[in-house]
Amino acid sequence: STDSAYEDILRIIATENINSRGLIPARAANIDDLTISQLKAFDGVILHEYSYKNRDRAFALLEKYVQEGGKLFVDTGAEVRESNSRNLPEVFPFRASERGSWGRDWELTATSSDLLKNVDIGKFGPLIFADSDWKLTTPEAGDLRAGVNVLLANGGRPILTEQSLGQGKVIWSGLNLAYHYNQYKSSDEANLFLNILKHFSDVGARGPIGAEVVFQSPEKVVVKTGEAA
Repeated sequence: STDSAYEDILRIIATENINSRGLIPARAANIDDLTISQLKAFDGVILHEYSYKNRDRAFALLEKYVQEGGKLFVDTGAEVRESNSRNLPEVFPFRASERGSWGRDWELTATSSDLLKNVDIGKFGPLIFADSDWKLTTPEAGDLRAGVNVLLANGGRPILTEQSLGQGKVIWSGLNLAYHYNQYKSSDEANLFLNILKHFSDVGARGPIGAEVVFQSPEKVVVKTGEAA
């Protein structure tokens, strides 16, 4: 994500006071700055206002991560290349997307899912950005891949889906969820985001681990532990 998008994610996490005892978020500027071994150190990956240097290499990396058991949440509700695109990579639940305005009033329908537990979709913030309609990303009509479950649709257009890919799972959103939450502070939107995090990992507070901590300077601290990452 960008720095500002990362701050959006931190704010939505903070609504439940999920601190570093339960979750350690880390930001990368570009997807393909990372290696598969670095990705595998994490329970889940979030793409929000993301970027990359080479599209094929970036999404090949993510597909390998998911195929081998990783969990990915990708939100293309913001203006990224894949929010209005064709020939999308396999980690997307469809091959072609379109981003546009679909009115200012929600027409939401939902299916039963743990990701929607304690989420009242009737209490989402309005579909308004400044004085304009909020833009959503949806798949082109009838373009869902096989095995994709639609969790939320607006006016019949899917805006939240989940799918299995190899040993892992992909959750996709066309809402720009973290940014929309930070505009309207709907606790139900926060609950949706937190349900996704809890689906990825146990975010309950853990006790401190045994470690040796060396403060080398005000800017650099080295922590050594024999325990797992």
